[in-house]
Amino acid sequence: MDRLGQSWDRRQDTYRDGKEPITVQATVEISKPAQEVWDFVTSPQSSVLLDHHHILSIPVPGTPEGVGKQYCSLSRQLNGRMTATVTEVIEFEPPHRLGAKTLTGSSETLELMVVNPTTAGCTYSVSVEMRISYGTTRKVAPVAQKALDEIAAKVRSIVESGVRFETVNETLDLDADTGDSKADSITVENSP
Repeated sequence: MDRLGQSWDRRQDTYRDGKEPITVQATVEISKPAQEVWDFVTSPQSSVLLDHHHILSIPVPGTPEGVGKQYCSLSRQLNGRMTATVTEVIEFEPPHRLGAKTLTGSSETLELMVVNPTTAGCTYSVSVEMRISYGTTRKVAPVAQKALDEIAAKVRSIVESGVRFETVNETLDLDADTGDSKADSITVENSP
């Protein structure tokens, strides 16, 4: 009966806002310690390596560490338009769980990353839940699933390759006239 009730609630929400929920998830096994995977996936700079549309992620000044921490991300859309999205950490259990939600954007999105140790290294799981226009799930779900599978595979490849962020500036120094970065915020080295 509970499942029927959830289905009814979902249908009522769809009628109210014209959107329906969709969830996609991906899991990969990584032959590196959980801490190495955690360090990579929780770095704001990892986004530019995982998504070619992603330009920059920076912490929002004045937000607390852990739960409540906010990040502003800049991305270039397919049409060339730049967008800014603010996300907030809603769950933080290092080095195992990180949950975040979007505070801005066209659709509310929840993301959960879980890193679990195994005898051979760890598993990395990521799930994304969002609300999309009603009737578009059949088209959107396979595209979203493919994108998330690719991101999980990139996490595995990058972490297993030994690439790591050697130094990270928490503040970004921008040129007042051009808006270009004057800081070297990331040094990427290939470790042995």
